[in-house]
Amino acid sequence: MKKIHLNMCTSSFDSVEELLAYLKKAHEGAIFQIFAPEVPEEKILFAFASALRSFEEKTNDSNDLSKEVLLRLAQTHNFSTALKLFGAKTPKEFLLLSSIPIKNSKNLKIIRKSI
Repeated sequence: MKKIHLNMCTSSFDSVEELLAYLKKAHEGAIFQIFAPEVPEEKILFAFASALRSFEEKTNDSNDLSKEVLLRLAQTHNFSTALKLFGAKTPKEFLLLSSIPIKNSKNLKIIRKSI
């Protein structure tokens, strides 16, 4: 099973899109998904395990593991719907699921480490 990290974070970015662009550029090849801070962490972890299993069994709806996690969490096949339900609305406070450990930086701060 892949190692994952789930942290409550805050950032100085103006949009979620800026935040994701920064993460992807700074950590090329890593997997990221950001969630609204009120989403229960256990549900995110269960959705991650379900998404991994879907790739192993070739039953995934998305070719991207981070998107598949969001789809599994929302129990839908529509990414836009999943994003509206559980995606972070603002980069000011969010849960960050990542395939690598994240460190504090000028633009990104970890408030609480979960796993």
